[in-house]
Amino acid sequence: MITEDSAQLLVFIYTKSITNSKEITEYSNWDLERVRKAVKYLEEKYLIEETNTRVDGNIYSIKCSYLGIDEIELNKDPKNPEVVKIYNFTINLNVDSIFKVSLIG
Repeated sequence: MITEDSAQLLVFIYTKSITNSKEITEYSNWDLERVRKAVKYLEEKYLIEETNTRVDGNIYSIKCSYLGIDEIELNKDPKNPEVVKIYNFTINLNVDSIFKVSLIG
């Protein structure tokens, strides 16, 4: 699901300060196409910026925009600031658990 992947990816970019798709695929075990779809979604919502796709298909120069930072900062759980709720998904800001998301239910 693109929204779930995008929520996880946004938190990962914010938390880990990654800069390219190779780092994302290595950490998440996602294939490059899955990364591209999530990046495109986030870019079109202006939550990330400065993405450049090279001929080899990899994406370089990724960072959170001010809107992406706001999306995370303003959606932190007031009772547990280590948890953020984005698109009805709860994501722990601990880098090791970012790709283990749960649906708010």
